[in-house]
Amino acid sequence: MEMPRAWTENAIKRRISLAMLAGFVLKAIAANCEALPIGPWDLRPQPTAGRLTNYLDIHIHNFVALAEGCTQKQLLLCRSSV
Repeated sequence: MEMPRAWTENAIKRRISLAMLAGFVLKAIAANCEALPIGPWDLRPQPTAGRLTNYLDIHIHNFVALAEGCTQKQLLLCRSSV
């Protein structure tokens, strides 16, 4: 039986590269944003990629609701006005 394309050596290398790129982008965004406290015990929060990831994970339903409520035309209009 033939190996699925998702598990070829080239596909694995590309996924690893994409994951590293996403990590670098998160680090760069986190470094330029304000520090996000995790809870009330967090007296001196640090601007890290992990905190930004947790924040985005908590608020993902806001992005999903926004995406579901917009039509393709509205998304294009929003993109062109920026």
